[in-house]
Order: sequence, then C-alpha cells, then structure tokens
Amino acid sequence: MDKERLNTLTDGVYAVIMTLLVLDLPQPNQPLMLNSFSTVSVHFVAYLLSFLVLARLWVYIHSGWQYVQKISNRVIWINFISLFMLTLFPYATTMVAENFNNKIAQMIYGVVVLLTNVINAYIYDELKKLHRDDRQTLKQLDIRLKTIRFDLVLKAIGILLTLTIYTPAAFFCVMLSLISPTIVKFCKQIVRH
Repeated sequence: MDKERLNTLTDGVYAVIMTLLVLDLPQPNQPLMLNSFSTVSVHFVAYLLSFLVLARLWVYIHSGWQYVQKISNRVIWINFISLFMLTLFPYATTMVAENFNNKIAQMIYGVVVLLTNVINAYIYDELKKLHRDDRQTLKQLDIRLKTIRFDLVLKAIGILLTLTIYTPAAFFCVMLSLISPTIVKFCKQIVRH
C-alpha cells in the first residue's frame, strides 16, 4: 500500500469519527431557550474538546506525513491500531460528558487520548527508522515527536491527578495540551524581546 491510500483511509476514518461525535450530543429537554442549553453544556464542551483534539491530531499527521516518502507494513498496522483508538473517542466523550465528576469516566477519556498519542509517537518512531538517511524528513519527524512527547507528559499528569487529587484533571489536562503550543510560542516571543 502506498502512503496516499493510507492517508485517504485515515482521512475517512477521522471524518466519520468527527461526525459521530456530534450525533451523540443530546438535545435540550425544554423549548429552545438560552437557559435550556445549560443542561447540555458539559456535553457540548466535551464534544468541542474531542473535536479539537481530533482536528489537531489530523493536522499533525498530515503536516508530518508530507515529508514521508515510504511506509512499511509495520507503519500500516500501527496506523490501524491508532484508528482503532480513535474510534473510541465518541464513546469516551459521551462517558465523560455524562459522568464528568466520575474518576472512571475521566480515566477512560484520559487513557483513550493518551494511548492515541502513544501510538502516534510509535508511528513517528517507525517512520524515522525508514527515513534515517533523509535529514529533512528526520528533522520534521523529530519536531512532531517532541510535541507529542510533551503532550504525553501533560496527559499522564492529568490521569495521575484524576486518580489522586482532582477528578476532572484528565479532561482539563487534555484541554491544556491543546493550548500548550500557543503558550510555548508566546513564552518564546517574550524571551526573545
């Protein structure tokens, strides 16, 4: 299989999963008034967070894979494992939205997001092995790996905090991981000036 076919399949799975997320949003029970949306606000925030996590993952995949010239059967199968984890997003999102202050729901959500990133880091490691003679590709893959590893640390901290101190920590650390690149860029700009 070539890279383009794998990308097409991956794009399709992302599109379906992102669509399924919105189908799980509950409708307000009352007539459509502004205060009726307060009953579904947690669901909407969970949907928005999961949608943005998926969008970021998709962007990272495509920005990294544009430098990739070759893939292996191993990369293909690891990608399928990644897609499997992605299919759990609607389930985990609904679970955390319906049970926001439940440790198990938070853990499931955090673990799904964390394992998705672990698998993506593994894909990038495998791609680095295939492109060890191409400095430009290695550089681009390394940039993405560093970002993923930083992300993994944030999400692992969230899971640990969920277990020990603050139940919704996993959810909030996933949220923090989305804005962390912006925070890092801002801090770098401050240091430069």
